[in-house]
Amino acid sequence: MNFTTEFPLPFILGGTVEENIALLDDYFFNEKGSGTDLEGFLVLDGTGDDDENMWKIVSIIEEDTCVTARVDFNNSNITFLGVPIGPDNSLSVEKTAEALKAQGLTVITQEYDLILPEHFITIEPYDWICYWDKTYWSQDEFLEETVDP
Repeated sequence: MNFTTEFPLPFILGGTVEENIALLDDYFFNEKGSGTDLEGFLVLDGTGDDDENMWKIVSIIEEDTCVTARVDFNNSNITFLGVPIGPDNSLSVEKTAEALKAQGLTVITQEYDLILPEHFITIEPYDWICYWDKTYWSQDEFLEETVDP
């Protein structure tokens, strides 16, 4: 799958917990020290090399709303705007950042992940991509949550 700046899966970023549970094939709640996450699984037909492809989505819940959608990678053929980011095909964090910058994107590079501040997206090459709801998070809040001090 080739991810882009728009969230591509049938999960409503900014939608209610109930709306998103209706879309998931299986789900559970993960109680954290400072809140709860919705963790769920989407099974999509015809999205990969196999006839069926399962994606794990983890979402931060705020006020009964899913304000993030982190997709954990489940196979090796994953890219973001054509740049490899999957478990078996990813470049290093630094080389991934360089490839995205070459496409004109603003990228903040950290030790393990990348932040695309203009698009409210974080990427940890080899592991996941996370979309943040722009209608919930301000630019400052997004950066405060994602950029290491």
